This record gives sequence, structure tokens and C-alpha cells, in this order.
Amino acid sequence: MSRKVKLAVIGAGNRYFFAYSPYIKKHSDTIELVAVSDIIEYRVNLVGDFHNLKKEQRFLDWKKMLKYIKDKKVDGIFITTSDLDHYIPAMECLRQGYNLLLEKPISPNIRECIDIVNLANEKKLIVMVAHVLRYTPFFKKMKEIINSGSIGDIQSIAHNENILSFHYAHSFVRGIWNNSNTSSPIILSKSCHDLDIILYLIGDDKECVYVSGFGSLKHFKKDNAPYGSEEICSSKCPIYKTCPYSVDIYYNLMDKKEISYSTVVAPENTKKSLSKNLKNGPYGRCVYYCDNNVCDNMSSIIEFDNGITATFSLSAFTDDISRTIKIMGSHGQIRGNTENDTIEVAIFGKGKGDYKNKYIKIYHPLKEEKKYNREISGHDGGDDRFLSKFIETLKGDYKEAFPVSVSLKSHIMAFALEKSRLEHKVVKISDFIKQN
Repeated sequence: MSRKVKLAVIGAGNRYFFAYSPYIKKHSDTIELVAVSDIIEYRVNLVGDFHNLKKEQRFLDWKKMLKYIKDKKVDGIFITTSDLDHYIPAMECLRQGYNLLLEKPISPNIRECIDIVNLANEKKLIVMVAHVLRYTPFFKKMKEIINSGSIGDIQSIAHNENILSFHYAHSFVRGIWNNSNTSSPIILSKSCHDLDIILYLIGDDKECVYVSGFGSLKHFKKDNAPYGSEEICSSKCPIYKTCPYSVDIYYNLMDKKEISYSTVVAPENTKKSLSKNLKNGPYGRCVYYCDNNVCDNMSSIIEFDNGITATFSLSAFTDDISRTIKIMGSHGQIRGNTENDTIEVAIFGKGKGDYKNKYIKIYHPLKEEKKYNREISGHDGGDDRFLSKFIETLKGDYKEAFPVSVSLKSHIMAFALEKSRLEHKVVKISDFIKQN
């Protein structure tokens, strides 16, 4: 393909604007955004202005946008709407013959996930789900080490997702992913990333056979509300200045001029709009008086068809946003921590005849990337690399692209783990698939 790759967007929220639009603008010599749609006019115009789109290229209705682009030779469409709003536009775009970049999760409904995968396969269209961690320097290096055979055959994996207390409160207590009835369970909305990474590391051809999950909403509920607190977080609360979840944090972030949580609350990025939105919107609620129901802690056990086992834990109660992982092989082990960009490889029996001795090598994948002046985008470099791979795939380079059927595997694991958690039983994946 020698011409520009042409794209359109359904859902112009923070995910598209902050994760993908900078890359498209930077590569405007080879990529063209043809149209954008969103139900919120402010978002449409924010994206439209950023990409210099004309009025006729901006839409509040994605169906009208599809009519507009019908003869524009569009190569791919972003589906970056909220979780519940993926299915209908995705199915219609596939029916009309468009390739998709689909934000994860595919859908909060397993039957809808299967429908999308089946239609994409039937139409022979590309659907790349935004499992961006696969494309980070960190996990690419880890996969490279595993493939080298230096640690032997993988026996088990222990993986932890550390969410950060305030990040959890913002997104999963006050925010749009706080309730499984209006979004999806946290094991799907947040952690299908991690389930996908476990699958990626052991091999996409492997099949999960059994799962067991345990977890609950333990802390962020009315029973734990501090004495004297009110439903709206304000200076009237006796612990307003000391509470780790106080909305005062939003004001402090805005003072620092960070594109962060405060920007989500007030896209206009002014204190006036921030105060108004905190007073009248969901982000101003006390974390102990919200309508949230998703887990704030969860532990999972997973067994694969080749005998490899994995444990996965997610927790709101951490002081950083990171993933920590240990991969145990027959001849060595790998420890990784995304927060400090460290992968430690220990090879057994490489010492001086002492079983305690081992050969250790340490890698810093992000640091290595920066040596070559490579820019690091969101998700530790995963966002840009994922989008780059989507563009390459649209051009016909399928070298590293993985099919949507692989993404479906991690989603099925997530749905099955939620069933296990709720019903307190081990779930056999083959039976679970038959039932759905």
C-alpha cells in the first residue's frame, strides 16, 4: 500500500485522544484521519481540532459517520467507546467490511465477544484488540528470554497487578469501571491485559483448562466510612486533608499541570470546571458511598493443557502502578518488576559447584530503548508499538499480528474466573464454553 492509511474513530474519549491521536498526528505523512464520532460534542471537536478535520468530518452519530466514509476508502476504524458500547458498532463495521482496532475488553458479554470473533473470521477482516502490554519493551524482552531456552521449560508463573490505591479509587470506585452492571467485572475490564500476558509468555497456542478465582469488594463500602464523613467529599469531612482518597488530590494534580486524573474529571483543565464537576459529578463522591460493586482484591489460579500453572492477583491496595512477575522454569527463573524496569534472570547450577550459586543477569528494557532515543508512549511504550503494528497489519505485514481469536482466550479466562469467584467453585473451561 503506497497511499496513506485512512482511519476513522468511533469514541473520541480519553483513551483515543491521549493514547492514539498523538501517534497519528506525528505520522500524518503516512496516516490520515478521515472522520470522528462521539456522543459528546466537546470530544468530537477536541479530536477534530487536533487533527484539523472539517465540520463535515465530525459526527455525533457513528451511523452517520459510516455513511460519510462509505466512498472514502477507509482502511480501519477505531472502536474506543465505553465497554458496553463496543458490540453494536463493531458488528456493523465488520458487516460493512472494515478492519478494526478494538479497545479491550472486546465486550462485557461473552456471547457478544464470540459473535465479533466469528464475524471477523467469516469476513476475513482484521480485528486487533488493544492488548498493548504484548508490545512493551519489558514483556517483549521477557518473551525473548523465554524463547531462548535459558530457563528451560516454564513450570509455573506468579503474576501480580498492583493497581495503586488512588488509581483504583478514581477508576473503579468513582469512575466508569466501578460497576459490573454498567461496565464489566474488574478481572475483565482491567486484568484481561494480564491474563493475555500470561498466555503470551507461555504460548498463544496453549489452552486454559481450569480456573479458580477468589475475591471481593472488601474495603470501599459504606461499612468502612470514617465517622463524620458525607456522601460528597468536601472540606466539611473531618479527614479531608489526610484521607488518601480525598478529592483534594485532584486540585493538587491540576496545580502541577499534569495530564492525569484531574484532566479526566475536567477535560477543560480549569479549576472552575474541576470544582463544578466534582460537586455535580461522580468523581466528587466519597469513596465509601459510591455505587461500586467490583472487587478491590482478587486471587486466581489457572491451569493450562501442558501442565503449566499460573497464579494471578490484583489489588487496589498498593503504593504504585506496576506489574510484578516471577516465571519459574526447569533450569532457571525470571523475576520482573515494571515499576523499576528490571528483569532478573537466574540460571541454576552456574556457580562453583554449590547448589546455592547461580548465574544472574539483569536487564532494563526501557532504559535500553531510551539509549536509542526511542520515545516511550503510554503503557510503558506499548500504546505506540501496538498502533504501529495495527498500521503495518493494514498495509499487509502480518509478521507479528495475532488474531482476535487469541484475544478471545484471555476474555474466556476472565469470564470463567468471575463465575468461579461468584459461585465458589473450580470452572472447567471446556464446559464453560459449551454453556455459552
